[in-house]
Amino acid sequence: MTLYDLFYNSVLDFPNHTAIICGNCELTYKQLNEQINLLTDVLLAHGIKKGERVGVFYPNCVFYAALFYAALRVGAVFVPFNIRLSDAETAELVNITGCSTFIFHRSFQDRINALDSACGSIERWIAGGDDNLDEPADFRKSEAAAESVPVSGDDEALIIFTGGTTCHGSAVVSTHEALVCRVVMRYRDEKRIMPDDVMLNHAPMFHTGGLSIMFQTLASGGCFLMGRKFDADDIIDECEQYGVTQLILIPPSIVYRIVKSSHIAEGKLSSVKLVVLAGGASDEETVAKVFETFKNADVYLSYGSSENSVTLSQRITRKAFAERPALIKSSGRASMMSRVKLLDDDGNEVPIGQPGEAWGKSPAQMKEYIDKDCHAVDGWLPTGDIFIRDEEGYFYFVTRKKNMIKSGGENVYAEEVEATIRKHPAVKDCVVFGLHRDKCGETVAAAVVIQPGAALSGKELISFCKANLASYKKPRTVFFISDIPTSAAGKVARGELIEIMKSRTPDYVL
Repeated sequence: MTLYDLFYNSVLDFPNHTAIICGNCELTYKQLNEQINLLTDVLLAHGIKKGERVGVFYPNCVFYAALFYAALRVGAVFVPFNIRLSDAETAELVNITGCSTFIFHRSFQDRINALDSACGSIERWIAGGDDNLDEPADFRKSEAAAESVPVSGDDEALIIFTGGTTCHGSAVVSTHEALVCRVVMRYRDEKRIMPDDVMLNHAPMFHTGGLSIMFQTLASGGCFLMGRKFDADDIIDECEQYGVTQLILIPPSIVYRIVKSSHIAEGKLSSVKLVVLAGGASDEETVAKVFETFKNADVYLSYGSSENSVTLSQRITRKAFAERPALIKSSGRASMMSRVKLLDDDGNEVPIGQPGEAWGKSPAQMKEYIDKDCHAVDGWLPTGDIFIRDEEGYFYFVTRKKNMIKSGGENVYAEEVEATIRKHPAVKDCVVFGLHRDKCGETVAAAVVIQPGAALSGKELISFCKANLASYKKPRTVFFISDIPTSAAGKVARGELIEIMKSRTPDYVL
């Protein structure tokens, strides 16, 4: 079975249901499928063959969905590109994936002209708008053309780039079967998206979160409301206009921007039954604000990745939050189709309550990385993330393994120190990292953004940390910075920041 098969089942069952909305464009399942059929023939007429990797350079629009399914129908591998990357970064990724076709929105024509000479694998550049692609001169519509292309579950379907905060991340290859398993896993585990749901997503479609939510919604017969970009005013208005039942906040902290919007009013968000928090850490204050703002909604927390070897999740009601607020620190339990174990550096499983790297195995996981070894062992994939599991099976994220600081023979988890620093009233945000020193291996360093109008010295900050943490965990080097850089995927660009700090004189050293 393929992802298109799942979508087509929705076409048969709910032909007149609204499938997708973006801006002023709204299509039923029947209308979207008609556009997919036409576009499938256009791709075949362009000469795109089964197994070809097709790069897509498009902003969020209804046509994105049609292009996605049409590419899969002809047996091509869909490769969405981040339109926010530089031309040099885009060309590097084109060459890594070996795309032979590149489909782009014609508004990017000037950028494509600059890319042409740097992308040796591209055989054809195809331009389009929000509702069509330029057709070849000899195009002849053939209703049965796509049916002649046999596509099976073990065929490659998608290459997506992880949201790496250093360099370009990694190119993850997934098969149809793995993507179908993702849909089934979500549906069976949570029954999250149903035919009467309206799912609002403002994440870009080149991001694994946005794309996955789209094909999960369309496989379930629901309505996918695609925002072109995040706008707090639009989110509030769309919730009221379309009766949104579920939405995603990426990162969770944007709930504060919704609260401050002049459009917010009693009852406008009353249709929302579930708020999905993703793309960043959640704390009690943020979750409490979500419950306060979306008065009829539960909160959904999860941990996952483009690789999909480990999937953790939990749905929290306001009653459960009131009784056990500490649960929001957990990413949840493992899904029924995701086996998870925590290992130490020697490959041994760690006891309950002890930190270890999460390794996972799932039928929904990727086939491979294009550009590096995945270091799988008997089908188990390492995540590079350190967790603790409790006796109830809840997993608690500790740190990225690469963010663990070895200081004086002790392990210091950057996220733990960051959480402590953020509790200081003068601190707006921070990043903690290790700086290499000869005597103790690494020393704990902190780059700190101070709240507007506040004052804080390095000595005061270290004293605060020492009062709230074991002494060896406190920062010994402090940098004060104006803001924290982020990647195109909205994540903290930790690697970039660390490189900047290495070349800068600290503001305070203990």
